[in-house]
Amino acid sequence: MRRGVRHALLLLALLAAAWPRAAAADEYVYTPEDTLSAMQMHSDLAACIVRVEVGGGWYGGPPYDPNAIGQDGERGAVQLHPYGLLPLYEEWSGGASPYDPYTSMDFLDWAIEQGYGPQWSSWWWCA
Repeated sequence: MRRGVRHALLLLALLAAAWPRAAAADEYVYTPEDTLSAMQMHSDLAACIVRVEVGGGWYGGPPYDPNAIGQDGERGAVQLHPYGLLPLYEEWSGGASPYDPYTSMDFLDWAIEQGYGPQWSSWWWCA
């Protein structure tokens, strides 16, 4: 009996450990092509900000990488700062990933309309 219980607990532990990885594997991983596509759907100003933020791949990743993480922890193609607009983005988007260039660029256009444009240093080159 003890051996059966031990095997059942081991099996449950293995399943629990594998579950998060299996769920994450199903999650879509955005690509630079998604960023370029999103840029075409949004304002010229938003596209310019993204071009300056991640277009050159200066952070060590490929150009237009929506999975970019900046030097100070900025995330995604829009480079949302954890101590800046990232919390507002998470509230605004209902918890959407900052690595989703379509939603993050929707937020960028909204943020520009609300007067938050100067929160991006690239705003001054693009505006």
